[in-house]
Amino acid sequence: MENILRNQIVSHMMENSLFYDEQRGFVPRRLCMTQLLIAIELWTELLDTGAPLDVIYLDFKKALDSVPHKRLLSKLDAYGIGDHIKKWIKSFLVNRKQRFTLNGIMSSLSEVLSGIPQGSILGPILFVIFINDLLDAVTSTTKIFADDTKLFKAIRGPEDREKLQNDLNQLVKWSE
Repeated sequence: MENILRNQIVSHMMENSLFYDEQRGFVPRRLCMTQLLIAIELWTELLDTGAPLDVIYLDFKKALDSVPHKRLLSKLDAYGIGDHIKKWIKSFLVNRKQRFTLNGIMSSLSEVLSGIPQGSILGPILFVIFINDLLDAVTSTTKIFADDTKLFKAIRGPEDREKLQNDLNQLVKWSE
């Protein structure tokens, strides 16, 4: 069932050109290797002109665990994902409970408000959709593979440094 839903979601996103070209993770016909080659080519072009280059590597800590369910469902709605699929995904994500055991003592159950079940077929594509609008927050060149992000800019003066710092600040706001 997950595979069928994943295929429907990916088809919808691809047919409507909703994935940013900069995202290479879990999107059909977009490989990690091509992302790396594109980034290296852009860096080489900049360095060949003598421009200093700043590159910031970002990685979301516990990426799949940090996805808030309500926000993900809202984004699915914004991308026009059909109601039947959204209802299925909602039932897949919500009303989950968890507890932990430490030294033989078990905690009480608590509701899980965020996170995508790891090892699922849907998980990676739901995460990619969740972070798809990350690029709306920045002006610097950005390349993404799933949750790994490269943000870079030629630094020709103080204003470029400020723009890159502003983009980093915007990404912090976006992630909050």
